Amino acid sequence: MASKDQFTGNNWMKFKTKLISAARGRGLGGYLDGTLTKLSPSITTMSTMVTTWWGSLTLTLEEWEQRDAFAMSMVALNVENPIGRGVKLNGSAAEAWKSLTDIHNIKSGLGLVNAEAALAAIQYTA
Repeated sequence: MASKDQFTGNNWMKFKTKLISAARGRGLGGYLDGTLTKLSPSITTMSTMVTTWWGSLTLTLEEWEQRDAFAMSMVALNVENPIGRGVKLNGSAAEAWKSLTDIHNIKSGLGLVNAEAALAAIQYTA
């Protein structure tokens, strides 16, 4: 993402919308929302190993790890100060994304009151 679109702490909804769209466009939405989970290691021989296309849902363990790492980098590299913002960097992409959404998707009563007051203060001027 362009630096102006990176998460700064004040642009959650804009950042969230753009990151989800970018991830889905690259076939990585399931890595962020946790629907594509890590596979159990299986024994495969070199003669049966075939690289799958990027959007495939039948992956080898190595392919899953590579694509999950790519999804993780989309999150980590597009957050200013990811450690300071609480991004979990030592797990899967889904864990990193959840660490952000758990903090920033919260709607508090006070926040709603402030939002309603701000909306009420908007006046149409011709």
